[in-house]
Amino acid sequence: MGISALIKGYLKFKKGAYELHEKEFVNLITNGQRPNALFISCSDSRVVPELITQCDPGTLFHHRQVGNFIPPYSDNLEGIHTSTLATIEYAIEGLKIKDIIICSHSKCGACANLYDDISNKPELKFLNTWLTQSPKLQKFVELQKNSGLHQDNLAEITERVSLLCQVENLLTYPIIYKKIKEQEIFLHAWYYDIASGDIDFFDSNRLDFIRLADILNEQKK
Repeated sequence: MGISALIKGYLKFKKGAYELHEKEFVNLITNGQRPNALFISCSDSRVVPELITQCDPGTLFHHRQVGNFIPPYSDNLEGIHTSTLATIEYAIEGLKIKDIIICSHSKCGACANLYDDISNKPELKFLNTWLTQSPKLQKFVELQKNSGLHQDNLAEITERVSLLCQVENLLTYPIIYKKIKEQEIFLHAWYYDIASGDIDFFDSNRLDFIRLADILNEQKK
């Protein structure tokens, strides 16, 4: 899809979806946004949060970056990735969101690159640095390199482990840890399978991934 197709898509949006949601957009401008959740996801073009959750404009506040990696908290403003911290601060303190969803996904290019040595590729020097944000994940990857697991199985396991590592990193942020401890916000870890459309969430009580649809069905009974 080239730029001309994107422009045509915009024109279709303006005449269709925008007119359908025009009152919502006007309300969001007049009264400001009040999103329910901070949605942290990968930059991957196949992950479309509003499409996945079927929610309206103004519902989700986004933070997207390669691999949905979250750098551990640091007081050193010169060394920390301030974009992540700024987004979290604004979502919690400015927008008063109640839920944080961090969403990993299948066929993640960032996780796949963890098994490739790209340190000798100067054209990917920033990506190489970015992929070192989670020491625990790096250690896991090193242990798995000679595991003999099928590539597809290894990829999915790594993506799920990465998700849990990013949750750990999120909890190093004092503002998040404090709010969760006081039950003012809630943290949700989702794994999205692009091929099937299924979402599993990590249940901290069962210490296992549970199909999100199954839990919703149980609640209806």
